Amino acid sequence: MRMPEQGTFDNVMAGGRALTVTEKGNLEFQMICLLEDETQITAYLYIMVEAGQKPNETTINSLKESLGWDGVDLEWLVNSEDMPQFQIVVEDEEYNGKVSRKVKWINPNNASGGGSGLKSGDISAIKAKFGMKLRALSGGKTVPKKTPAAPAAPTAPATAPDVPAASTRPPRTRRKPAKTSTADECWDALQKAMPTASEDEITAKWQKVIETTGKDSDDLTSEEWGGLLNTCVHGGDELPF
Repeated sequence: MRMPEQGTFDNVMAGGRALTVTEKGNLEFQMICLLEDETQITAYLYIMVEAGQKPNETTINSLKESLGWDGVDLEWLVNSEDMPQFQIVVEDEEYNGKVSRKVKWINPNNASGGGSGLKSGDISAIKAKFGMKLRALSGGKTVPKKTPAAPAAPTAPATAPDVPAASTRPPRTRRKPAKTSTADECWDALQKAMPTASEDEITAKWQKVIETTGKDSDDLTSEEWGGLLNTCVHGGDELPF
């Protein structure tokens, strides 16, 4: 593999990508950058830092602006085939007396200025562990589906219709509205219900709770989150439905 020289390069394409959780608990995004002159270099970018507790806003905003990422969907970041071309800034960096060439910045293609700022992990576990924090940073509350507008009321007839005889059928009982919730509320409830558990134990329990629905967490409705809330309140030990 031939490495590029130091400098700023446009029209870069994304090659292989992966997410991994480091030994310190940080979430790292790795992406092979393919340059026009057929050189290539791998970018190593931390999305979550401080043992996975804090979003790296500079990197996240850079990926959103350069690649079109929404800041939440980690599967898209790894698997999307529709990423635009982008710009990278390559510089030499010294660490512990050793100089290595690195991707310093990722910018939108043809950007001016200096910059904005492989072991593949289990994507489901990574989403469960970091998804809530990324969703909070990117305003990631699930947008409720719009309900269709009610049809217009029919025009009243010119003459009053005959009044039908009163029905002898008993009145219908109104159904109680389904309880609703959100992913954030369920996650918070599960954490509170497991105060002595490690984050890995909570993440594993969270995955088992989601698996009971047969769906991905991003596809659950507010009513389905409402069904899961009681399970999370009890530490994931009660069936949601």
